Amino acid sequence: MRIKTTITTLLIFIALMIMPTFAFSQDILVVRGWDPKKKQEIVGEAQALINAKNRETDPSPFPVRGKVEIYIEIMKLAKAINGAPALNFGLEIEGHNLRATLKNYVPTKIEEGVTFKVKRDGLISTRVQTLTQEEGEPRLCVPLGDVVKAFGGRLEVNQATGIFSIKVENCSDCLLEYVPPDAIKNLDRTTIQVDGVRRYQTFSGFGATLTIFENDGVYKRHDHNQPERVYATQEQRRDIARLLYSQLGLSRSRIVLEGFEPRNDNNDPFSFNPAGFDWRVVDAEANFVALAQPQGLQTWWASSEIVSERDAWRRRAGNPCAFNPAMVDEEVEWLLAAALHFRDRGLELKYMAIANEPDLCQSGHDATVAKIEIAEFVSIVKRLGKRLQDNGLHTKIVVSDGWLPQNSLRYMQAILNDSDAREYVGALAFHSYDGFDNPHTLLDASARSSLPHQAVEVRERIRDLATQYHLPVWMTEVCYCTPRDYSDFTLIRARLNHVHDELTITNVSAFDAMNLFFIDRPHIRDELVNIYFRRDGTLDRYEISTYGYLLSHYSGFILPGSVRLQTNSNNPGVRATTFERPDGGMVIVALNNNDVPQQTNFNFNGLRRLPTRLLALTSREEALQQRTAELVIQNAQTTTILPPFSVTTFYVGN
Repeated sequence: MRIKTTITTLLIFIALMIMPTFAFSQDILVVRGWDPKKKQEIVGEAQALINAKNRETDPSPFPVRGKVEIYIEIMKLAKAINGAPALNFGLEIEGHNLRATLKNYVPTKIEEGVTFKVKRDGLISTRVQTLTQEEGEPRLCVPLGDVVKAFGGRLEVNQATGIFSIKVENCSDCLLEYVPPDAIKNLDRTTIQVDGVRRYQTFSGFGATLTIFENDGVYKRHDHNQPERVYATQEQRRDIARLLYSQLGLSRSRIVLEGFEPRNDNNDPFSFNPAGFDWRVVDAEANFVALAQPQGLQTWWASSEIVSERDAWRRRAGNPCAFNPAMVDEEVEWLLAAALHFRDRGLELKYMAIANEPDLCQSGHDATVAKIEIAEFVSIVKRLGKRLQDNGLHTKIVVSDGWLPQNSLRYMQAILNDSDAREYVGALAFHSYDGFDNPHTLLDASARSSLPHQAVEVRERIRDLATQYHLPVWMTEVCYCTPRDYSDFTLIRARLNHVHDELTITNVSAFDAMNLFFIDRPHIRDELVNIYFRRDGTLDRYEISTYGYLLSHYSGFILPGSVRLQTNSNNPGVRATTFERPDGGMVIVALNNNDVPQQTNFNFNGLRRLPTRLLALTSREEALQQRTAELVIQNAQTTTILPPFSVTTFYVGN
């Protein structure tokens, strides 16, 4: 990765730069795990940097008051970026080989005249003295300007906290901070209590909706500059599935069915006419599911739409989206045909919703009516459930995949109050368009742990209903949908606060984002992977979005089967969730919504397996997914510093 070369070069550069001053011998540079030729190349590159520096007329172009020196962290790396082998470069200090790394590591304590404490074999040991040259020993420090120049980055100073940051464009791992001793003393303090005795929902995973390439015109409808028809190779599709389900750790996909029966196949809803069905788009969706299964996709389920021209025969005459109540059995046949088709492909649907947002139909003059009335919805559930069973399918019905939680609750209550319909239900689901599609709400209320009462109450009622009938709850769609005047990071930090709310208030066992992959739409950011097409419609490239990287703080670590543990914070701007994974590991995701760092104490109680240390991954604006210093747990507690406006995942193992 880029950071490995950058850090490696910088470390050697620093070591060689110090050597002439303090008369170090060449043995001071320790290079392990590289052949002699590679070592010679690296040393030559470092020497070239030194030569370039010597030719500069202004060696300190960065205006910093006084002589600011930044200490180099000395620690033994267990692993480098993305689990690669440890960086095998270090400085030899008094016979001890201590590997050095430049990371976004904020120590819990800095004292005058003392560098970061030494970590040897994962344990805190004696501190490294930083003696002056006159006292006869080297001092491990370099001018801040030199570090900035070596990184090719820019210097930022937080006047309120006194913290200096070096940021490097296009390198999310390249962030180095110096926290002055006075700043450490003045940090706000937060306590997070993790209680392993109080256990909540078992989590099944994160996912999003699949928008397949064969859905002609779908991308052009959202951006008129996009091609009408688009194409992607099999290898590109497989690699996108790898990014989503292997790298980001998703385990779910929602498929929205539409248009596969362009006109009624016949006038008999109990007899199929195979010639009346066009499975081209559905087969493309099924093919993607098959590609994604080896990468980690576990739950694929279907919802449906009725708004396309090819579905007009299922609607009320003259209405753009309302279901025709005279077509209940035809609707059941339509849904059953799709379920049977997936089974015949060897991909039986585990779950199926009757319709996407049955409570929403925009029907002239912005009047909002139900797409499917509740009485009709109950009839469809009962008839579809029976026909699924009669055909040997194990598919369960999702209720209701509705637009608003308060509307969804009414559908849920009607179905669960009907004993004939209740037996076919497998999950309760809703969309969060009751304010959670607005970043203002999320940042001003959710991020301060002060949600509106109505939003909390309806989620608690859905949660209690699910508990009563032993059903899981899913949040199955939310988006910003239109451009918002925030940075990508701020938009997604707001969304992560929504994730926290649904996990801890509604006790959802699944959270689905809007799009698995979609075109790059500035200031909307509802997709986990951005895709880019050439003018001829062929897929040019694709990349994980900011949303994908930040959501993976949850999805990449909270495995299906993980159980949520009670977690309390005494700071409304610091919000944490804890899960015990099925492999016995622990995951804590902490959001710091404050504009200043938070010195945070974690206290643990009642855990079945208390770890001795936690690894950490932190994301901030322009600095995503940085490996930070591990936390050592002693006496069931540990302390760290959460950077301002950040998300940090603490975890055990890989």
